[in-house]
Amino acid sequence: LVSETASARRVVTLVIDHMDATGTTSAKQSAERLIKMTPNGIDFAVFKIDGRLKLYQQATSNRDLVRKAIRSVDHGKTGATDAEKAIVLEAKTGTDAAGKLLNVDQRQQARAVVAALGESQRMSRDLHMQSSLGPLLALARSAQSQPGRKAILFFTGGLHMDLNTREMMHIVIGTANRAGV
Repeated sequence: LVSETASARRVVTLVIDHMDATGTTSAKQSAERLIKMTPNGIDFAVFKIDGRLKLYQQATSNRDLVRKAIRSVDHGKTGATDAEKAIVLEAKTGTDAAGKLLNVDQRQQARAVVAALGESQRMSRDLHMQSSLGPLLALARSAQSQPGRKAILFFTGGLHMDLNTREMMHIVIGTANRAGV
């Protein structure tokens, strides 16, 4: 991911799981340290899993926006985030909040994120899986349509690892591998 050619897009998706306040604070601190030590030229996206997948920052190389998004991840916050509202608008209209026309890749990325948000809710509801695994699977699936190098970093306090969870983890990992994550 770090040594890829400059022309290929590189995206690291940070996913903070539902945790208590101490766990969330620790995950946010770790994410900020990671951003600080990562070289420029890598985009970051920020998500939180808290009953559903929530977008806090779509992929950007602007480290200040990424840090702001990480700091805004809040334990128990409900409702759509501003980033979700903006990306839905981008996917539907093909323009950003300022009215600037998106290029084809940007609009495809917006559509992929919107699809992942919707798919994660459906999977968690319909497949009765642990609430963190549906969103991770949805992110891995959406990464298939995205060009470049990709990584998903999952910050969690732990998962209850029964037989079903182990099987689902293998599915998530396999899907991520096929997507080039």
